[in-house]
Amino acid sequence: MGKVIFCYLLTVAVGLVVVLAHQGNIQLGSSVTLPCQDSHHKNIQSDLLDIQWWTGEHMVTRFKLGRIIQGCRYINRTYLSAEGLRNGDFSLSITHTEYRDSGRYRCVLTKEGEEVTLGEVDLEVKVPRTQSALFVESGQKVVLSCFGHVDWSGSEAAFIQWKRWTQVVLEWKYGSLFVDPMFEGRVAVSKERIVHGDISLIFNDTLPDDDGYYVCFFKKNGDIRPSTIINLTITEQMSRVNRTSGSQLQLPVPNESRVTLSFLPDGGNYTVSVCELDRRHLTCVRHYHNRTLLQDNTLILRNLTSADSGTFFVREKSTRRTRNVVVLQIFIDGTKVVTFDGPFGLLGVSAVGICLFGLAVVSAFSGSLFILVSLIGVWRVKTVKNDNMYWLLTVLYLPLVVEMIITLKQRKGKDYKWFSPAILFFLISIIPSIWLLELHHQENKTSNPQCRKLDSWDNVKSILPTNGTMGDETLKHLERMLTSVCPNDWILGLHQVLLILLILGKWLLPLGGGVTRDELSQLLLIFVGTAADILEFTSETLSDVENNNTLVYVILGVWTWSMLQFPFHLAVVTSRPQNSDETSRGDGCCNLVLSRHSTDIWNIVESLFIQDGPFLVHQIFQR
Repeated sequence: MGKVIFCYLLTVAVGLVVVLAHQGNIQLGSSVTLPCQDSHHKNIQSDLLDIQWWTGEHMVTRFKLGRIIQGCRYINRTYLSAEGLRNGDFSLSITHTEYRDSGRYRCVLTKEGEEVTLGEVDLEVKVPRTQSALFVESGQKVVLSCFGHVDWSGSEAAFIQWKRWTQVVLEWKYGSLFVDPMFEGRVAVSKERIVHGDISLIFNDTLPDDDGYYVCFFKKNGDIRPSTIINLTITEQMSRVNRTSGSQLQLPVPNESRVTLSFLPDGGNYTVSVCELDRRHLTCVRHYHNRTLLQDNTLILRNLTSADSGTFFVREKSTRRTRNVVVLQIFIDGTKVVTFDGPFGLLGVSAVGICLFGLAVVSAFSGSLFILVSLIGVWRVKTVKNDNMYWLLTVLYLPLVVEMIITLKQRKGKDYKWFSPAILFFLISIIPSIWLLELHHQENKTSNPQCRKLDSWDNVKSILPTNGTMGDETLKHLERMLTSVCPNDWILGLHQVLLILLILGKWLLPLGGGVTRDELSQLLLIFVGTAADILEFTSETLSDVENNNTLVYVILGVWTWSMLQFPFHLAVVTSRPQNSDETSRGDGCCNLVLSRHSTDIWNIVESLFIQDGPFLVHQIFQR
């Protein structure tokens, strides 16, 4: 979140302290809290409190008469703590930060008709690092990234321009678009992204003649200024290869023309010359002289080291056309080399390693808990059915294990935003066991042997082992202890453990892309309420069923359907940010119900079709 540097300006006339703060290095799309505290305004009734946050001439959010009003640009992205408002803490939280969020924010209190500024915060949102050199195969799509605060005139951007050298590729001026005929139908900019400060150029189809330096221009505060310079290289052939340290790399080279081999190191901004080939004569710089060999039409680079990680490209010297590009990654003992610049490089490597190891441990631990509980359910089915064939239910664990491996290897332990495969596969592995136990219990209610209920602490202690009983037959004693518990208590316990583990598992699993901690907290609270409703439904309805197998199937079907709420995270859908700064721009952003209330709509739809609706159908069917 960067350093927060505070300095205080004393205003003697009114006896207030105005806090100036700086929030720097905020990553694009992350969350940030802008501080604003005032101990003189504690315990004010909510209907008497009027707090506003502004940036420039745009209102961010306002708390007045107990209601929160959000500015068009910040709908569903700002948060004021109710407890903080009671205690004089008016700090503002902004989620899913955009590049245009950068600027100075003012915290204003309206008291007795007068506006008093309590604090100001300078917010700086960092954008992803733009590559100074891009390589792309001919015919492929590529995006040239550029970010900036563009002047607007009404609902249109004032001026945006992309040039290649001195040639105007694209120009957007007050809603009028010009595209050079050479690039017609192949390049575009997105008005929706421009509103968010993203003025990147989208190349839908690249050609060999598109090589060159591209410069992004835009108008800000009335001045036209350059922003980003990108060297775009179009190649006939491009490949990505991995090699271990000490191995060799083979580069195909044409022999009919004079070519050069150049190299761009990982993280570098400048290319270096490697070799020059004139038909059969090879000349290389000193660093590569003893490591290169020409065989037929192949240039061999031997004894690769971590310094060779980067991009090698072969270019015709006369036409400057790029013939071949190879992106090389060097691995040492099977581990990819990650380089960190600066004096804290070793600390960076350690931090990344610890974070990745932590994600792997947490993900593996969550998956292990899922498998353990499912295994207990299968063991219980095998015990009550007295048939070892039911151990085949463990085959249902395979999707969960495969998903855990994929998550660890490809997604680096991260979950998805809208959907959790681990939870879905956990439900698939345990729900059949609960169905079998419930059906078996309903069929054998009257014939169940004497058992021990767990409705009091004395009954629980009666099945626990005493001193001297835990010898070599520990497992047998544990099995006898568990099998003595009443079937209804067993099933109820599985239901409770299942719901608790769903909540605990979601909390332990690493966050999905785009899910904030606030959204996760909201999701877990929803999970708790949903779990309580489902547990009440199953425990009360199944206990009242007598000799009605059809009703049992209906109840279990409704219960199974309601469990689908847990893997789908529709409740954390965040409304799409607005595409303009003012309602007068004609986009109607503040009047779109779907844009303002998408979270509430998704919650209602999910509750109606997955929980409340099926529960209502069951009640109607039962009567």
